[in-house]
Amino acid sequence: MSARYHLDFIRPRRPTGIAGVTLLIVGIAALSGILGYDMVSLHPTLEALQAQVAANQQALEARHPKLAKAELVRFENDRQEVAKVSATINRPWKALFDKLELLADRQVALLALEPDPVKGELSLSAEARDLDAMSAYYREIQTLDGFSDVVLRTHHTNFQDPDKPVRFRLTLKWNIQP
Repeated sequence: MSARYHLDFIRPRRPTGIAGVTLLIVGIAALSGILGYDMVSLHPTLEALQAQVAANQQALEARHPKLAKAELVRFENDRQEVAKVSATINRPWKALFDKLELLADRQVALLALEPDPVKGELSLSAEARDLDAMSAYYREIQTLDGFSDVVLRTHHTNFQDPDKPVRFRLTLKWNIQP
């Protein structure tokens, strides 16, 4: 059996009576009363929770006071020192020494290395048999990859020594990758 449905969308609506309007007003008043009651009954609970949050914040600040400005400056200085030490340790020292060994010969002897790993600079002192050996060493170190801005700072011939060796000092920048 099939049921027949008849939908009539054109039929006019009946006007809402006094009973419907009264029921609507009573419903709105009841809803307002319930919301008002909730607001009044929850207000003390809300104030208690806000007081508890404030107390917890004070207790937390008492345990972990904010750092004073002087302490922050000291902390930043310490951090920078750690960064310098880290830069010193993490430089490719073996690669630097390997590059310098490429220049090793019997004409020039390295006497001292003074690296500044933070700036990436190296100062080296050496002694050569003569001015020609020093010049050759200077030209050769300029051609090596990883070294730049090679500057001959000082040189001095020791005339009291019968061999008359030349002591010299070079500074250079090094960008040697491991």
